[in-house]
Amino acid sequence: MAAVQISSREFRNKQKTYFDLASAGTQVIVKRNNEQFLVTHVRQEDITISPKMEKEIEMAIKQARNGNVITIKNQEELNSYLENL
Repeated sequence: MAAVQISSREFRNKQKTYFDLASAGTQVIVKRNNEQFLVTHVRQEDITISPKMEKEIEMAIKQARNGNVITIKNQEELNSYLENL
C-alpha cells in the first residue's frame, strides 16, 4: 500500500487531493507538531454490523439472559480470573 506524509498546512491547502488519494487506497499521514494522523476512507461495511457479528451478539445476549456469565467484583477477582485463563 502506498503512503504519503504531509504537513497539516499541506493537507489544509489541498484537502481534496488527499481525500481522493485516501479514497483510492493510499495511506495519507498528516504530521502536526509531534503527532501524526492517518486519513482513511471509511466504507459502509466498516460501520455496518455483518450478519455473522449480529448472530454473535444475539448469542451473547441469550447467554447473559440465561445467567451464563462470570461476575467479577474487584481487582483481585479479575487478576485471579485472568491468571486462570
